[in-house]
Amino acid sequence: MHGHLRVYKFLPSQFALDDIREHRLKVARLEHVLFPCKKHRIYANGAGLTDPFEPLVLDSGSRRLRQIIQEARAHLSATYGLLSFSAGWRNPWMWTHYGAEHTGIVLGFDLRGSDAVHHMRYVSGRRRLTEFDGLEPGDRLNELLLQHLLFTRAAHWSYEDEIRRLVVLNHESRAVGEHHFIDFSGNLRLVKVIAGINCKVPKAEIEGALNGYAEPVEIIKARASLQTFQVIRDRRGF
Repeated sequence: MHGHLRVYKFLPSQFALDDIREHRLKVARLEHVLFPCKKHRIYANGAGLTDPFEPLVLDSGSRRLRQIIQEARAHLSATYGLLSFSAGWRNPWMWTHYGAEHTGIVLGFDLRGSDAVHHMRYVSGRRRLTEFDGLEPGDRLNELLLQHLLFTRAAHWSYEDEIRRLVVLNHESRAVGEHHFIDFSGNLRLVKVIAGINCKVPKAEIEGALNGYAEPVEIIKARASLQTFQVIRDRRGF
């Protein structure tokens, strides 16, 4: 990827303020993505993902393929994490589901120069790929399998317009207790803060959280459009 890509992170307001003050984002651990169901328990923490079919986008009727996928999950979970973003901030359903019912805050970033950034691919059915026919348990993971495990989801999730950045744990991220965080940098630059329609955080508090940032960060207030099913900028401000 060349240049930069504008992406958006939907968060409850307190999490967003904490991230602004600490200059960092929480990294989603892949055990929450690739092992979302353990005895039908679905993980739903702030950085996790909640789709029980996500690691099963492939037709896994073959016992051999299930074993290959299981090994891939274990390897990936120990090595990588994810940052999850959306390509836009105007979708009201995203504000409802991830922006604490419009009381939250969206952080806009310029994401720069990383081959680890991927747009999600959405599919309507679980595919059987003949490319996997020659693989055996213990074989080295190939790029095609990684693409299907990490960057493919069911079409029902396409409204998220998701963009993911793969993070190498303990190299690009830092551990704080049981969590991992990645610091803001030239490759992850905060450029915009959008307060939700029902967000009660004063503009002055957001400005205070932004103290010390070397470059200006735009602060805007959101409102519901009167003409479309979109969330738009409130020109009246806060």
